[in-house]
Amino acid sequence: MVKKPTAKACADLAMAELEGDLIPYMLGKESLDGRGTDCQGLVEAVVRALGGTISYRGSNDMFRNACTYVATLDQARKEGRLVPGAVLFIVRLDGGEPLQYKDGKGNASHVGWYTGGRYEVVHASSSRGKVAASTLKNAWTHVGWLKSVDYGYEQVEGAQDMETITLGSRGERVREIQLLLQGQGYDIGSRTGADGIFGKATQAAVEQYQRDRGLPVTGVWDEKAQAAVTDATGEQAEELTESSVAQRLGEIALELAQIASQLS
Repeated sequence: MVKKPTAKACADLAMAELEGDLIPYMLGKESLDGRGTDCQGLVEAVVRALGGTISYRGSNDMFRNACTYVATLDQARKEGRLVPGAVLFIVRLDGGEPLQYKDGKGNASHVGWYTGGRYEVVHASSSRGKVAASTLKNAWTHVGWLKSVDYGYEQVEGAQDMETITLGSRGERVREIQLLLQGQGYDIGSRTGADGIFGKATQAAVEQYQRDRGLPVTGVWDEKAQAAVTDATGEQAEELTESSVAQRLGEIALELAQIASQLS
């Protein structure tokens, strides 16, 4: 079994290559030396240099098939997934997809490494003719987590896995979330109760829950939302326990008063 390189190792190597000897831009190449590389080639060359396995046909193929997670830059920031070792894409929604990708997802014309360091982004730039640095302001639109890279060390606090549940999701996990929300007093809008379908009513319930808990209001069920439910459930249980104790103490006081009355 091939061991995946860590995201941090990928980010560090990308920065090291930028600081080393000049690597020219060469379309169709993927070498970390004087032979040059293009944008997709740089991503793959870094993964392979660290012992990983990866092979795709251009940035559009990588955008659609190489990642376990893809989101807009803003969404990834909200979810805490813009981390060193993630890849960044420039995706244009202008109908310019290659013919084999007429799927409405856009034309992923460029890809690079997010390093989180002083260079922020390292990529093979055709306009500059070399591997170069840029900032997030340079038209980057989407964030991806590669299947070939281990991102476990950078999970959001409280995360056990990186699954997110959003509009259109279905299944037992959605049903569990709906039951949790109903238990907290939120209306999921389903006439049949928790039906395992993440529709607009469930999304609205998630948004209201996030709003009530001071979380980013995304309508997406993520690790932060799950952690908030867990915390709230614990607080509720503690309150019920204290209430039960107070009630029992009151009952005991009443019983003692009745006994005292009978003895007098």
